Amino acid sequence: MGSGNHARVYILREPSGKLIQLPIAWYTKQQSWGMPPGYEDANQPELSRPVQRNCMTCHNAYAEVPVGADRSGHPNLFPADLPGGIGCQRCHGPGAEHVRLALVDRAPVAQSVAAILNPADFPQDRQRDLCASCHLQPAITIQGLNRHGTGFYSFRPGDRLSDHFLNMEFQDGDRAKSDRFDINHHPYRLEQSACFVESEGALGCTTCHNPHGKVPAADRAAYYKTKCLTCHDTDAAGLPQMASGDAHPAIEDTADCTTCHMPRRRTEDVIEVTMTDHLITRDPGPGDLTARVPKHVPSVRSVDLFEPAPGLTEPDKQSYVLSAILTYDGKGQPAATDALIANLSSRGATDYEPWLLALKTLVQQGRYDKAGEIASQLLQRAPGVPDVTANAALVRYASGAREEGKAMLRNLIAAQPRMTTPMMNLASIYAQERDFVAAAALLRQLLAQEPTSWKAWTLLARIEAATGETGAAIEAYFTALGIEPRALGNRKALSGLLSAAGRADEAARYAQ
Repeated sequence: MGSGNHARVYILREPSGKLIQLPIAWYTKQQSWGMPPGYEDANQPELSRPVQRNCMTCHNAYAEVPVGADRSGHPNLFPADLPGGIGCQRCHGPGAEHVRLALVDRAPVAQSVAAILNPADFPQDRQRDLCASCHLQPAITIQGLNRHGTGFYSFRPGDRLSDHFLNMEFQDGDRAKSDRFDINHHPYRLEQSACFVESEGALGCTTCHNPHGKVPAADRAAYYKTKCLTCHDTDAAGLPQMASGDAHPAIEDTADCTTCHMPRRRTEDVIEVTMTDHLITRDPGPGDLTARVPKHVPSVRSVDLFEPAPGLTEPDKQSYVLSAILTYDGKGQPAATDALIANLSSRGATDYEPWLLALKTLVQQGRYDKAGEIASQLLQRAPGVPDVTANAALVRYASGAREEGKAMLRNLIAAQPRMTTPMMNLASIYAQERDFVAAAALLRQLLAQEPTSWKAWTLLARIEAATGETGAAIEAYFTALGIEPRALGNRKALSGLLSAAGRADEAARYAQ
């Protein structure tokens, strides 16, 4: 995943269709392997970081999924036949009719051209929205949200981005907005620049960039000088006029305006990479902006929409902000959950997405009593959404309707045989009820779909140990620890089993 211009990261596709980011990356500038973003410290997630649809939406062409399966509450599963990168349709819109006219009907060129969109014909704001649909990410920490009723693949070139997706901004307790610099901050930084503000939006991505190719290194200096000087006046020496009236310093032939005014800088979220800073400034200040920096973990103080969304009422806006907070930290924000429920109830909100998020966070928080009514309403409002059934089943079980809850999970697994979370939940229930045969069978079904699930291997190991299958339990623990070596409880349990099996040296190793 990635163009390879800066970095390339690798993903594993499970048999279920789940994608997992692997803990290895290739960094082009250094010509070396290293840890990918998010794996910079010892507390890395090993093989448990899923690649969600909101990641692949921008990092790849749209995958073929059933209609509606890209909406909230549907599993993030991908087909085996994935596109191999970004395609023409991401900027030019659906191309089937264009191709049919050109290759099947042999229609006149003008007719086939008219059947495909040209972003150059869009109004300036829609051109901006097209680029910003992927390249604008104010904060990786606080994710933007799909508008209710839309899917991750619903945006089309020419659409207004805010009709589909709402970017979020947050106040970092450690630094001001103007000091933050992430790898995907091109429009975010550009739009803080005086050049952009004074152009009244006329300055955009394609003012300088050709989306169909990179400028050869030998041509960069002349190319970008020309772009800047279409706006800035020049003096008798052909150099930009300074506001002070002083002569502009000489510019080396190999340099251009961006060398000083848009310098390369170390990104704070992907610390192995340097990127061009699109904040156009007179003086970037002293110091080496490309020097290595420690990973910066933001301190989130407040959250808000990044920009206004036409037609969005204040209560609507507040529900999205609360949803962004809960997406960031659902388990630890019970007050935000209550505020979201109050918001939705007060205005009679009928979209299922925010109600589902409220239900999921109530389940994460163990507040099953409050979740019951919401679960019942959602089962009527969105009965075909798998996450609704999965969470409602847990609420039913926890509320005393145990057989009903288990039946709901069994029916969901039958309908969604590649969805592993309900399998894990039902296997855990069976194990608690000491129905080890049913639990083990379900875990083996799960592991056939998702062999990197260390939690499933752990539960299987405990079941094997409980039923006297010591050898099988040891092997299952070995597998679990191979995937997640930090699981100290597994190390302790494995050490005990190895000791009992007369394997003292191995037992001592895992006891440390």
